[in-house]
Amino acid sequence: MNSYINHPNYQRYFDIIKSNSPVAYGGTKLFDGDRDYLMQIPEEFSSTLCFFHDEFGFDSINLLEIGTASNLTNTMFWNNFKVQNNVIVDALLCPNVEKSLFGNLQFKPGTVFIIGDSTSSDVQTKVSKLELEYDLVFCDGNHEYEYVKKDYKYYSQLVKPGGYFLFHDTDNWKVPGVKKFIDECSFDGFEKVVEFKTTKYENTCGIGIYRRTK
Repeated sequence: MNSYINHPNYQRYFDIIKSNSPVAYGGTKLFDGDRDYLMQIPEEFSSTLCFFHDEFGFDSINLLEIGTASNLTNTMFWNNFKVQNNVIVDALLCPNVEKSLFGNLQFKPGTVFIIGDSTSSDVQTKVSKLELEYDLVFCDGNHEYEYVKKDYKYYSQLVKPGGYFLFHDTDNWKVPGVKKFIDECSFDGFEKVVEFKTTKYENTCGIGIYRRTK
């Protein structure tokens, strides 16, 4: 996989992610009944954060996250970037995330949390009314093919020119809908920049980064 292992921030990111991710993802956290962990592979997400550190630096960004679960992925972006507008869409279907989700959200003033199916017209209308364009859209909601397709079709339009659309689980055999969509999509107006993935752990994920070109 492409890696930012020599980046000055890599080890710091890696240590935080590893300590908050489950063993099956390459982390050190054992499941205790609560879903208060990062669903991220340390090597992949560390490299992703390093990539955006180089892209955004200390510039303000607008972030849209589709699917948040424990909200820890969102927290990593919040803590390491200057997030001006933080918008989250989630159907609240993940079990046992309440403590982590609400605990993390209370430290993010101004965050807009929209509850519901990201592909529904009701939710999309609420997002549209915010009248925001996004530097980064992180797509990690329903992983079934039709949902991924609808999420990309609608939310990719909200990415600023030069901004990024990210797919999580691009190489996860347990949820093949993401990879199936990516393999079939022409990505008109977007270009693939990089994909971070590692297969040495029990679970696989993969993070694909696409830049809007027009």
